[in-house]
Amino acid sequence: MSGSSGNRTNRAGSDDRLNEKFHTLLREAAEKREGRARTQAIADAVAAKQESDDLIGLARDKARHSQP
Repeated sequence: MSGSSGNRTNRAGSDDRLNEKFHTLLREAAEKREGRARTQAIADAVAAKQESDDLIGLARDKARHSQP
């Protein structure tokens, strides 16, 4: 009987380690996703600013060329 209870203890410890590893992998994956999302948000903001600057520049050029 003590052999089967020891086996259960080993299995529980193994399950705990696997569960901990699984949760660690989930946390790491979430951190990577968050990092990629931040990087993408920054790139989007930079691109939007550049597009805005380009449109303002085009509008100013058109205004300069259309003045008599």
